[in-house]
Amino acid sequence: MSRESDKKLNILLVSWTWFPTGGDWTYVENMRKLYESAGHNVIHFSSKDTRNTQSKYSKYFFDKYTGSPMNPVSLRRNLNAIARKLKALVKDNNIDVAHLNNLNHYSANTILTVLNKNKIPVIWTIHDYKFICSLTSFYRGTTHCEKCMNGKFYNIAKYRCKEGNFAASAMAALQNYYFRYRKIYDKCDTFICPSEFVRQKFIENGFDEKKLITINHFIENTQVTPARAKEPYIAYFGRVEKLKGVHTLVDAVSQLPEVKLKIIGGGTMVNELKEKFIINNIKNIELTGFKKHDEALDMIAQSKFAVIPSEYFETFGFTAIEAMHAGRPVIVSKMGSLSELVTEGENGMLFNAGSVSELKSKIEMLYNDGAMLEKMSKNAKAFAEKYTAREKYYLSVRQIFEQLNLLN
Repeated sequence: MSRESDKKLNILLVSWTWFPTGGDWTYVENMRKLYESAGHNVIHFSSKDTRNTQSKYSKYFFDKYTGSPMNPVSLRRNLNAIARKLKALVKDNNIDVAHLNNLNHYSANTILTVLNKNKIPVIWTIHDYKFICSLTSFYRGTTHCEKCMNGKFYNIAKYRCKEGNFAASAMAALQNYYFRYRKIYDKCDTFICPSEFVRQKFIENGFDEKKLITINHFIENTQVTPARAKEPYIAYFGRVEKLKGVHTLVDAVSQLPEVKLKIIGGGTMVNELKEKFIINNIKNIELTGFKKHDEALDMIAQSKFAVIPSEYFETFGFTAIEAMHAGRPVIVSKMGSLSELVTEGENGMLFNAGSVSELKSKIEMLYNDGAMLEKMSKNAKAFAEKYTAREKYYLSVRQIFEQLNLLN
């Protein structure tokens, strides 16, 4: 994968959590394996948690801040502790480059400052929109929202975005203004954007486009073999939340009694949906609850197709691409990066987010057209394997290493 003459790097891989949390963790774990397979040494830095996967660097892990952001003394004490932990790790290990992932605002400046003082180049993979939206998702309450675009962070306080609390929201707005004024994120050398949609959003919000590079996430090859279930069904897998559009999917499928839907995952909407199913006597939708990753993929592979009805800007669409990788076409909403993954009628279908009638029509059409389904299944797998090729991803990251003069 790497050239034999390449210098073997000590890569600091940083993430707020070090245990499975969803697509973000899948990426972090995949990057660890990718770097190691290329001969590099990966050093971990994260927060302490009883759920963490094993790491020989855990003695450097820091305590999460659980206090109020309104308590500056307690917050400063925590940030100083993070800085001490990172300084000790850097002192004990010869770090060539740092690769940052999900971090909260509080820790980001501290970590970037330590890395910069030690002249360690920084690559940051963007997983959400926290740099430009305090809620990280451009989704407020039950609706899409872009009122903070271009630094209009006063809207955070105006709409009480943080838990409906004005004081906490005002503090978040001030924090965003501080980061923007002090150009905190200028301390990062390169931002990896998982989709062109994300790259353009950050350019719109004033980020240096020369530092933004689009590299579509890769996924590890799975051993899942597509095989139809005895009783046909369609599937959704992911968080069971409003912003994921699960309610729209439920409303559409509840009008199609001949279609069986399995909702794979957990979240805040589970109890609400259970009650709705009882009240409305909905029999064709099953809540399977949380499943381990391999088990969930196996269930997807046995489905007819998957539906990803998100109503917020997906940064990549891991669940959609994993479904296609398992040989299943997808019906996705036209939100964020999802539109980049699907060509209408080729490897799946697109619908306008939140449209129950349009989604219902697409599900009914694909469910009952065997020839179309077969064609899309083959195209979906071929597309996913090419789009998320492991070696292609490493070569793109290697180019970043070359630009930072790390491989000489």
